[in-house]
Amino acid sequence: QKLVEDIKKAATDLAGAAQTVAEATAALKDVKNPMKLKSAKKSMDYVQAVVGAAQEELPYQGKVVAAIVSGK
Repeated sequence: QKLVEDIKKAATDLAGAAQTVAEATAALKDVKNPMKLKSAKKSMDYVQAVVGAAQEELPYQGKVVAAIVSGK
């Protein structure tokens, strides 16, 4: 049961992470060096993809674990 709660909390935490990533991406406007901007943009795009995928997957994993633990 604790595992299910931990998964739900992680999903909630990821929502906060997604907001932080959005804010960091918006802050890229302040980067003046085009070489640094390209690298930073690439990194932020990767982080957004990972956080987005995890946000979609975690709730399903929580349901599966809950079903397994409950025996249903």
